[in-house]
Amino acid sequence: MAQAAPAWDRTPTPGTSVDVEMELYVKSIQEISARLGTARVLIGINLHWTDPRVAKERARDPRWRPPENMWVPSLQFANGIGAADALIHSKPGNFVEMLDRANPGHLKATYNFSGEVDNPMALDGFPFDEDSLDFRFCGARMASGERVDGRDFTLRAKGGDKFINFNFDSHLPEFQILGASFVQYRQWGFSYITAGITLRRKHQYYFFKVTLLMWLIVLLAMPTFLYGFDQLEQRMSLVSTMFLATAATLYVVGQDLPKTNDLNKMDKLLLGTLAIIFGAGAESIAVHQMHVDDPDGAEELESAVTIALPVLYVVLNTALFLAPVLRVWSRGAKPAKMRKERTYIAWKDVTKVDPWGVDTDKAEVLVVTSSNPTDDAAERGAASLLSKAPPGQKRVV
Repeated sequence: MAQAAPAWDRTPTPGTSVDVEMELYVKSIQEISARLGTARVLIGINLHWTDPRVAKERARDPRWRPPENMWVPSLQFANGIGAADALIHSKPGNFVEMLDRANPGHLKATYNFSGEVDNPMALDGFPFDEDSLDFRFCGARMASGERVDGRDFTLRAKGGDKFINFNFDSHLPEFQILGASFVQYRQWGFSYITAGITLRRKHQYYFFKVTLLMWLIVLLAMPTFLYGFDQLEQRMSLVSTMFLATAATLYVVGQDLPKTNDLNKMDKLLLGTLAIIFGAGAESIAVHQMHVDDPDGAEELESAVTIALPVLYVVLNTALFLAPVLRVWSRGAKPAKMRKERTYIAWKDVTKVDPWGVDTDKAEVLVVTSSNPTDDAAERGAASLLSKAPPGQKRVV
């Protein structure tokens, strides 16, 4: 009696949730927008699982290939933005890989996502803030688009703390990568994995482009007290110029940040700078009015304000920046906030792969120039060089 063909579109283990191991490859972090609360990324995902039915078919026919309607797990990108958050394929079996000859039931499916993810940022400590760029994956769909839940398959981090890999040089213009984290859990009947990349803003940029500029503006405003009491026009001209320069910087800094009710440290510095300059202007008007009727009082006020304003500004900067800088130095590459439910991976322990890296001392490099035009023979020679590359060694053409 002929054996009934397997129902390939059904789960390989009826009544039991299939363990699906996941690998995450971060290929690019292209843009992080604090104002919009989004990040543009390019990531790859590998899903591994075992289907015992495949082993039986491969034993009968080594050249057997997965059918188009095969049971293939997929993911819902829970915080992906746009239609691409559902990673599905119209013909699932066409992209399943059979990797292990010793275990022919071991299968792999590969997905890629290029687009934006939701990434709200806590900016109270800006520019000393940190961000966990999270990717939340939900086992809620099959590759065919069919909706499932945690009873069908359970997501697992393949290799534990080795399941997150970086395939780029990790250079980000504004952020330093401290490491990665992940947590696997069940919620609302679905299996989830959340993977995060811990980022710290490079505050040195704001020191040289904003903080240092504010200090110089305040220093340039202090010569106001060198003018005589009766030179109000010259005093106010200098104060007004410095005030406008500070106000312009306030708008430049704020254009890339969201409009929030809370003031960050840069806001407080800029407003403090405006207050110091305003104080110099108000004092100039006061001593101008006093110097005729009460010259001694004008001298005393001038002396007190000349000392008080710089001291207040130094105290403000110390309160804003000393503690955060000391915390950053003392923590080093350790994130400030570490959620106890997550497994954290230091950046030095994260797997990093440079797909374009080449050891030029060992690789054979063929340079094609205008004096050596590319023809069929040259192309065949280049292909020959590539085909002769030993395992683990790259050839560059």
